Amino acid sequence: MYDNSGEPARSPHGKLKKILIFLSAMVMIYLYVFVYSPASCSSVKKKIEKTVDEKKPDHIKSTLKGEKLPEVNKSSISLNIPENITPIDEDEMDERHFLAARTVQGTVKKREKFTDSLIRNGVSIGESRRIIATFESRNVFNFNRAQPGHIFKVRMNDDGSRVYFFEYHYGSRTRYVATRHKKSFKVRKVVNIPSTVPYIIGFRLRTTLADALKASNESTRLELKIRALLRDEITKEMFSPGDQFIVIVEKKMLKKKFLGYGELLALYASTKTRGNYKVFSFKSRGYFTYEGISFFRTYLERPLAGNVPPEKDTEGIGVIFPAKGAIPVWSLGMGKVKSISWQGPLGRRVDIEHPDGVMSSYYHLSRIRPSIKTGVNVERGQNIGHTGYSGITPDKNGVGFRASKEGRNLSIHALRSVRAAGIKGHELTEFQTWREVLNDLISKNIRSKGNFSIQLAWGAEGILKPSEDVKKEKKDAKLKKKRKLRRSKNRR
Repeated sequence: MYDNSGEPARSPHGKLKKILIFLSAMVMIYLYVFVYSPASCSSVKKKIEKTVDEKKPDHIKSTLKGEKLPEVNKSSISLNIPENITPIDEDEMDERHFLAARTVQGTVKKREKFTDSLIRNGVSIGESRRIIATFESRNVFNFNRAQPGHIFKVRMNDDGSRVYFFEYHYGSRTRYVATRHKKSFKVRKVVNIPSTVPYIIGFRLRTTLADALKASNESTRLELKIRALLRDEITKEMFSPGDQFIVIVEKKMLKKKFLGYGELLALYASTKTRGNYKVFSFKSRGYFTYEGISFFRTYLERPLAGNVPPEKDTEGIGVIFPAKGAIPVWSLGMGKVKSISWQGPLGRRVDIEHPDGVMSSYYHLSRIRPSIKTGVNVERGQNIGHTGYSGITPDKNGVGFRASKEGRNLSIHALRSVRAAGIKGHELTEFQTWREVLNDLISKNIRSKGNFSIQLAWGAEGILKPSEDVKKEKKDAKLKKKRKLRRSKNRR
């Protein structure tokens, strides 16, 4: 075929054929460069994996195959790590923080903003504003209506940066209450004020703590309080059948209806694995041993879950806690984030300064939580990041840890023994008097074999006694008054 100019006409099939040839050539070049060439990415990757596999120590190879670990040099980290590491019970930790917190009672002064009233009583500026904003944003109460002389109660940590419970008394019949719920507050107006009735409850374990409480017709909410109080000394996995518990606790009642548990006043635990414990509350300042020593430890035993012991970090400055995968890393104690940085061989690192001058450092983290920033306050057991491979890590991932004070390294085992402040001075005498009242109630019921629940009441001398005994005392007191009146009449 020829076109009008006399030249042969070009077929459209010729163009398509050229495009196909070009595309196939490009595909062949791509496959050669990126797949089949000795210098291709996949070939290089295979060579690296082969080299790494050949260079692996024997103890790593045997562990990956599921074989039992032979003895290894102390400088290398053991890979015998549990597949499943039990995570921290957040509800139990929150309850523990609540029990360890202190309660402050204050009053509103004339010409004083309510925010200033809270700050004056030790609540931080940020937390004060957060409480008031929560009430006002949900149209529960406007604190511009707060009156001079009105009472409020706050339960908070030592530096006031975290409030767990807030109660404002608006008159004699109305309360405005805020309770901490995760990161925010749950606020409500309370018109019917519940009464608090103390009880002494005793039981023995047959299977679990929860089953023992059900058998005693008690709510399992009491289990959380018991576990949280004992968690620094004994975990629920250590409880065994035959263990005995005696608890003195307040119950919140509204017209004979049970609403929940109030303050845990005292606890006696006799365990087969860890021995006996006696714990007493005092002035809502926490819990103390019989001698007045704080029952709560300042620092956690380890910065992550599990029971794998730490090993010396030959490449770093402290010890390594091995881990399986990326698991949460916790702050050992309450403090303020001093710095967050990339420390070369140590990878991602977080430094936390604690109130007693101790500096704890966590490194080799795979990631750091977005909320953890320089200057932020953190709680004991708060998640600050996750274990990982950042920096130069020996053999296996985990978290590096170092503790120091005034430039001197501290052992993590030494931190374990640090406790919160105990009771001293004139308060010790008050505590001993209060302790003996609770201890007498416990001692009278230690030999009891079955489960029991006895209602208590405040006697004439301000001493807790079984309510039946108090009723009898009141009857006897009335009879004495009547006898005195009769005698006086007869004399006249």
